Amino acid sequence: MPKNLKPEEISNLRKEVLESIAKNEKPNPKKQIKKTMQKTSKSKVIKQTTKNLKSSLQPINLNKPPMKLLPKPKSKHLIINIIVTILILAAIVFGYFYFFKNGQLQTLTSKVTDTAITINDTKISRTQYDDEFNTLNYFYTGQRATNPQLPEISPTDIQDLVIERFIKNEILLSLEKQYGFEITQADIDEEFNRLVEISGSLEQVQKTLQELYQWQPEDFKANILRYSLIEMKLNELLLADQNNIDKAKNDAEKAKDLIDNEIITFNDLATPEIQTQNELSNVIFENLGLFPRGVMVTEFEDVAFKTEIGEISDPVQTVFGFHLIRVDDQELNDENEVEQVMASHALFKFSDVIDLLNAEREKVEVKVYIE
Repeated sequence: MPKNLKPEEISNLRKEVLESIAKNEKPNPKKQIKKTMQKTSKSKVIKQTTKNLKSSLQPINLNKPPMKLLPKPKSKHLIINIIVTILILAAIVFGYFYFFKNGQLQTLTSKVTDTAITINDTKISRTQYDDEFNTLNYFYTGQRATNPQLPEISPTDIQDLVIERFIKNEILLSLEKQYGFEITQADIDEEFNRLVEISGSLEQVQKTLQELYQWQPEDFKANILRYSLIEMKLNELLLADQNNIDKAKNDAEKAKDLIDNEIITFNDLATPEIQTQNELSNVIFENLGLFPRGVMVTEFEDVAFKTEIGEISDPVQTVFGFHLIRVDDQELNDENEVEQVMASHALFKFSDVIDLLNAEREKVEVKVYIE
């Protein structure tokens, strides 16, 4: 299982693609990496994924087309290949990254062939399982034919990916009911039409789906777009929840008080034991290195460039949560103005759909009837 690739990296890269579809823009992974304040470069992320998932999918890093493995788009018509690939593999691989390490699968030997998997009370038929397995196998076989440097993937690896995708989708359907909203066919059609507009024509979308997955547009809508829209809606609801916002803010203020009263140090926030002892949750501590203006989100940047060396800021709210920022060094230009800042931060992250899905995954009972 991969251990180096951070959930927030995957999540934010995934959001970049989905947001680009909503805005009819071309995905810009580089911009999203900067805006999420991740130090990991595009090439480093790809290398980490390759190193840690030698038997898993490498055609994309979830939501970002790896330029080493897919052709850089030279025209509007090629964008759809990347976007469709991203959406489908994001949906499939997401479960493997976030769920498989947490879930316990019970594999049973059975002569009954009608049921392949049970997820709580839901039965996944052998036909459903075989369809998903064959789709993923077809896609990966085609990718390896084009890109021989891709690592081999075994039938067992494909099986794990397919099972976890079914689990994730079942959780999403349950949460859709629990949170009281419904993704309609009209919502799905609207999202699909945006993809068509980006690609330039319906024929281009159909060609891409057929070549990559042997799918028709309706397969893509049912298997990918529906669940992606549920996930996006859940994330919107969570990030708008005032209790969620207040929890992150209170934790950040509590941590600042502990530091000011010399009960803990700023660096202590990097220690899980200290976080637990002080009832602080969803804390991400990072040394961001040296960065100029225009790299970080505006709210973060404004405070970082005004904070003196060695000082720790009050909590700063961004779309990700509340930050405590410590400036470690500065570089000045010829006019004695701050040109670059070296900083660390503790992010008290808003709970998002990833946290919710992980929590729900712990509750799911799964039985697998595949030898």
